[in-house]
Parts: sequence; structure tokens; C-alpha cells
Amino acid sequence: MIQLGQEKKSGITNKHHFQVDCFNQVFDWLLQELDSRFNETTTQLLVCSAAFNPRDSFHDFNMDSLISLAKLYPSDFDFVQLRDLNSELFHYIGDVRQDDRFLNIKTIAELSKKWWTQRNILPILWFIGY
Repeated sequence: MIQLGQEKKSGITNKHHFQVDCFNQVFDWLLQELDSRFNETTTQLLVCSAAFNPRDSFHDFNMDSLISLAKLYPSDFDFVQLRDLNSELFHYIGDVRQDDRFLNIKTIAELSKKWWTQRNILPILWFIGY
């Protein structure tokens, strides 16, 4: 902790200390807490699922993350399905980015509802999304 009168010696103000140094310590603590509560597979599941985020025309869409997500389910995706997934995802993202029905979707829940009402989602994407 910075004591009064030290800010001139170190060049760090109390404001900087609380806005940056304390923030970093709290952030590190939160990351350690999350790491202790979730195993590697669960963490990977959460990170890969974020690739479905439909905001900003699917800006965060990431085919590699979605393929990694499918690999977490080896009994549900065989070699051929995993091989074909890259092509299916490529066509899927092109289609939804051009389809006005998907334009204003902001959450994964809204995306799931849209998939359900459209009923034209690829079976492999349907499984990953649920």
C-alpha cells in the first residue's frame, strides 16, 4: 500500500494504485478462483461455446473453436462428421450473415429460438448448439 507522501517519490498516485494495481490483483484472484472451480474441459466448453455469440453479425464466430467443441463429444461425432464440419460451418456463417432474419439477434438464447423456428439448421450445428 502506498503511504501518504510516497506518490512523489515513486511517481504512482493513489488513484493509479487503486485503478490499476488493485484491479489487477482482484482480477488475478478471480482467475485463480475460476481455475480452481472449473476443470480444463469445462473451461474449454465455455470458451468454445462463446464462438456462437451472434452479436455484431457473428463477429466472434470461430470455426476452430466450434470444431474443438465437437471434439469434446467423441461418441457423438465420428471422423467423417468432424471432417465435414469445417465445410458446414463455413457455409453456415455465410448464410446467417447474409440472412436478415439473423440481423438483430444479440444472445445465444435468441439464436437458439431462431434455429428452432427456422428448422433449417444443419443437424451437426443443432447438436453443438444444444
